[in-house]
Amino acid sequence: MSFEHKKIEPAITKANDATEVTAQLSKAGIKYVTETVCEWTDSLTIAPTVDDIGNYIQSTLMKIGGYQVASVRKALMLGALLR
Repeated sequence: MSFEHKKIEPAITKANDATEVTAQLSKAGIKYVTETVCEWTDSLTIAPTVDDIGNYIQSTLMKIGGYQVASVRKALMLGALLR
């Protein structure tokens, strides 16, 4: 099991229904992507552009795979709308 799934899979076991599963996966996905992007930007010697960050997030989402990608994308879009 990969690192990404260890962070996201537990969300499924805590949920009581499909709506809650989606909500928990979205929270876990946003947290994972945020932590990953923060670790990546901290490791850089120059500030990334918006395009660099977008490309990095997209590649991170591709690594998560399948259902999680759809949930994370949806959660990221909702998060962007709420800001």
